[in-house]
Amino acid sequence: MHKARFTEEQMVAIVREADRKPVSVVGKRHGVSKQTIYTWRKRFGGFQANEVRRRLVRYACSNMMWDWSRSVERISASQGCGSS
Repeated sequence: MHKARFTEEQMVAIVREADRKPVSVVGKRHGVSKQTIYTWRKRFGGFQANEVRRRLVRYACSNMMWDWSRSVERISASQGCGSS
């Protein structure tokens, strides 16, 4: 997977700018297509730039907990823990 050119916070900021100015002008200014801005708008519709970071942190934490619990389950199963 390749690295994105823009962070999610930057994407939201560009979408907010496109809410105030014509999409074609904003797209040219940032070097992205109009379709890209519409896709980002669909993805981040109601978000502000500072809300995206909180959402990402919450998502990352839940993923870490899920990974940890899956690891514990695998270790327990491989060692025969909890079986009668």
